[in-house]
Amino acid sequence: MARLQVNDRVSYWSESYKQWVECIVQSVRADGAVEVSCKPGHWMTLQEQQHKLNTVQPSAASSAPPCAGYGDGYPRRGTITTDSKGVSSAPTIKQMQVIRSVLDSKEETRKRALVEFRRFDADRDKLLQEDELQVCLETLTKELGIPSIPKFDEDGHPIFSTQLQMLIRKFDSDGNGALDLDEFTEFFRRLLIRSRQSFEEFKVHSAFFVDKQSGSPFDVYKVKKQLGEGAFGITHLVEQQSSGQTRVLKTINKKKANMPPEELEQEINGLRSLDHPHIIKLFEYYEDDLNIFLAMEAAQGGELLKVIQDLSKEGWRVSERWSATVMQQVLEGIAYCHAKKLMHKDIKAENIMLLRSRESKTHPHAVIIDLGLAEMFSAASASKGFYSFVPNGPDRGAHHDDLYKRRELRSQKVGGTPTTMAPEVWRTYMGKGSFGMKCDVYSLGVVLFQLLTGELPFVVTVVDPMQWLDKIRQGPNKELLNGCSEESKTLVCEMLAFDDRERPTARKALMSTWLTNNAQQVDVALSETQMTALFNFDKRNELQKAVTLQVASQLRAADLPKINAIFRKYDVDNTGSLEPDELERALCDMGCDQETAKKAAKAIDLDKNGLVEYTEFVAACISIFDDRHEAYLWDIFSKMDKEGRGALCHKEMENLLIDGRWLGMGFTPSRTEVLKYIEDMDVDQDGLIRFDEFVNYLSPHHTITLAAKPSESTLPPPRE
Repeated sequence: MARLQVNDRVSYWSESYKQWVECIVQSVRADGAVEVSCKPGHWMTLQEQQHKLNTVQPSAASSAPPCAGYGDGYPRRGTITTDSKGVSSAPTIKQMQVIRSVLDSKEETRKRALVEFRRFDADRDKLLQEDELQVCLETLTKELGIPSIPKFDEDGHPIFSTQLQMLIRKFDSDGNGALDLDEFTEFFRRLLIRSRQSFEEFKVHSAFFVDKQSGSPFDVYKVKKQLGEGAFGITHLVEQQSSGQTRVLKTINKKKANMPPEELEQEINGLRSLDHPHIIKLFEYYEDDLNIFLAMEAAQGGELLKVIQDLSKEGWRVSERWSATVMQQVLEGIAYCHAKKLMHKDIKAENIMLLRSRESKTHPHAVIIDLGLAEMFSAASASKGFYSFVPNGPDRGAHHDDLYKRRELRSQKVGGTPTTMAPEVWRTYMGKGSFGMKCDVYSLGVVLFQLLTGELPFVVTVVDPMQWLDKIRQGPNKELLNGCSEESKTLVCEMLAFDDRERPTARKALMSTWLTNNAQQVDVALSETQMTALFNFDKRNELQKAVTLQVASQLRAADLPKINAIFRKYDVDNTGSLEPDELERALCDMGCDQETAKKAAKAIDLDKNGLVEYTEFVAACISIFDDRHEAYLWDIFSKMDKEGRGALCHKEMENLLIDGRWLGMGFTPSRTEVLKYIEDMDVDQDGLIRFDEFVNYLSPHHTITLAAKPSESTLPPPRE
């Protein structure tokens, strides 16, 4: 096969459906590897192309825009495809409104089905034969935007017009070879549901719940003590009154900060977009005329160096094993930031904190804080002339390493602290050139040197760029490293390399022998019950998944050591998120069959971005590991129960759920679906949803009785 070019029409062999699927070449790499529209995110080598692709003669369709697709060759939800004549095969907004209104109740569905049945029953025999059903499908495709090829049956399998006999047999309950009104009504209903779900896919992302809240934070949080006061505001240790959870409330005075609103918003959006156990977590934020209030995770262990100093007074000395554990955690957080095209620019020991005050000697949990100077490159500039997606498989790690080489991902906005600023940042300060994300790796090299020696590698008493550059060029005092292992010396010197081209990326630094051999690893095994719960995550409905993610988004990483360890274990390429096939292989290793593992891995990717982020993974495991699940569900229930009665009537619940955006759902469920949720939730069918029923429905692995309704100090009783 000759080398392919962008927009070439090809046919791809789908193993899932054992047939050829026509598609378009979307991208071509220098080595000849291609990405096709029906297999996005997968690069096929020249050798693979010989077996999986056939060229197709150009036709009128070859100029049609590429159509994104599932790996099995069929259209993605949320995308609008076209046929060879350029006719849209996805519902317009108006058509989708019609579909939704028809599905709003069983009565509406039956009324519309009757209209369509009579319209296409040409011979008036009160049956739709194969030819009549063919005309019906073609007409509905034009009028309601229902995709003609492919359609999907109840189980998600494609239905083609040539398979109408199979379709008739599926819904022909009396076996007479045609569909009567009742049979057609069921077929029509499922067709509309499948069409709506195909283009209004359930998506939910943890960042949705990290949102601006109304009112004052001091109505929600009780101040325990003041932690500090800086030039821009005050930091308090607070307690969330509804859950009893300890948090930090950072108050930023907008006038003193002297930052344009868009820059403050950028910092908040940067924090919202980050989802990693070793990056400080933002839970929610508030704003009034004078201040912005950030409710964040409480790093109760304190600043890294202060912890070391305090413990040393007690006779404790830092071991290389302890230092390697902390450095591995922080490097993982920075590698994740860089994968998100975010550069911290102010990494220093003061901006690394320990989450737990206890267990710091044995099981430290480090987090990166203070993203005030961080710079997030826009998607447009970051993807200019580059892959606009993150490839899966073995190419994914190389993709992240290539980010450091892109000119579009370099900055001239100098920021940082002199003792940890990389030489290329000093040169930019002098008006020479720019710097990239490896400046963070250099800064971490300074922190590692401090951990190993107790001293800074470079100190100059004045802010003179030339003096700093001369000092850094000479290299650190290696005599201070006497007594350290050779592997640790190698890593710290590589990270402090003067030339950033010789400096490792964060991901490459994580592969160092010193970290591999010394960083503490927690080996966690799941019980059979726990594995079953994880495997069955795909069986939970959209409401259960959305609420579970909302709960997971409010959890502290410090409280989830088992989940953190498992997440790290599965993240074999050190990118800070899991590919579905990584998770699929891990589940298979745990004893799950491949088909179930594939479904579970796909279900856990709640925002459908092709990756399993940390909070998504927590959501799949939360009811397995966290015995405080009820406390967080109580917080959600309390917000829904605005009058504090301790129960919600069906109508109240219906009004809340009908607006799926309130729960972060990517589409609003139909009234029929909402009523089904409520019916299943109201176990005693008394017309009220009480908290025990709410918990039982949303926590299928944990059942409580009325007597067990929250009575702990962390769960306040309903308001009077």
